[in-house]
Amino acid sequence: MSKRNMIFFILPVLLWPLVFVIFASIFLYVMVIITLFLGLSTILLFKKDLHSLFYKGAQKITIKFVFISLIAAIILYIIFLLGGKASYQLGIGYLVLNIYDVLLSVNKIYLSITLIIIGIMEEIYWRGFVQGIFIDNNATYPWILSTIYYSIVHAVTFNYILVIAAFIVGLVTGYVAFKFGIVYSILTHIIWLEIVIVLFPVLP
Repeated sequence: MSKRNMIFFILPVLLWPLVFVIFASIFLYVMVIITLFLGLSTILLFKKDLHSLFYKGAQKITIKFVFISLIAAIILYIIFLLGGKASYQLGIGYLVLNIYDVLLSVNKIYLSITLIIIGIMEEIYWRGFVQGIFIDNNATYPWILSTIYYSIVHAVTFNYILVIAAFIVGLVTGYVAFKFGIVYSILTHIIWLEIVIVLFPVLP
């Protein structure tokens, strides 16, 4: 891996504490800025490498693959719904509520737009650049390796619910990106975010 790629690879380790620790009370706004920076930088620096990943398994956008993204997003939501209910029963639901307190205080239209931006940019960076690094190095299960790193980065929050959430989201979207292309992991990520945060938040 080149020096430039290595620096770009480890940036989230430095940036995620800004989002979830230092600016925790306004993490949504900071997250938009940071994901925009990472996503747009990925496009500018690695445009050629990304091209083949956008439609990896599916050569174009079709109803069939949009449906796959929808199903993946619904599966994610069901997992989070069950996990959220379990966390409230176990008395650790406050870790979930801490995140929702910030998100649900934001105007719904603005919230929905920012979630779309975050979903697009996160997928371009994490499933495009990071997962692409593992693919380029002929890793057997690149989506698992990128997911592990995605989870480790979230560990700086000291919120183990968020780490588990990152692992689940990374695993599903990583596999969708690997199998069908980044376009479809973007759709999965956005649909899931809109359902779990805007439409049907997992609250007690």
